Amino acid sequence: IKPESLNSSFLKKYQGDNLYFLIGSDAFLDIKSWRCYEELLNSINFILMERVGVENKKLEKVMIELDYIKKEENVWRRNRGNKSLYISNYKIPEISSSRIRQNIADGFGVDLLMPEIVKEYITNNKIYK
Repeated sequence: IKPESLNSSFLKKYQGDNLYFLIGSDAFLDIKSWRCYEELLNSINFILMERVGVENKKLEKVMIELDYIKKEENVWRRNRGNKSLYISNYKIPEISSSRIRQNIADGFGVDLLMPEIVKEYITNNKIYK
């Protein structure tokens, strides 16, 4: 799901469900630039995947600015909305959605960048079209 697709109607449809948004820590640093980011932070749990080059101190500063409080190692809780943020220790490959979008736009394959099931989902749901 694209961030701009997480609108009020989507959130209302799944109200009461425990939703999780998987995101790279580099993208999370810019979440305040997203449309309706406060609504997302109040409605969805986030799982941050560590990205090379993102300093923990910078990430923690943003989480504190967004009203998250550290509860335990790699687990933060937001005061407003009462949602959690989890930091995964799994090291994700150095590939970004921007690169995938660019490869698709340029007509290059993405076979080596992701599992086949992910490629099929992107194609079938026209995620990057």
